[in-house]
Amino acid sequence: MAQVENKQVSKVMNRLRAQLFNMVEQMGFDETQSNAFKQTIKDITSDAWNGVGDIIENFEDKKE
Repeated sequence: MAQVENKQVSKVMNRLRAQLFNMVEQMGFDETQSNAFKQTIKDITSDAWNGVGDIIENFEDKKE
């Protein structure tokens, strides 16, 4: 069951990341700044993604 939830989380997190990348593009930063912001977005969303995945796994373990 956790696999279904993880797929749903992945879909939401990918959409969030794309929206944040788009925001950076719209701000008109130079390429270096844009790449730095995008890397920061990747780092932050990856950490959140992993944290939510851990929560789902812990929740599933407690249900069993």
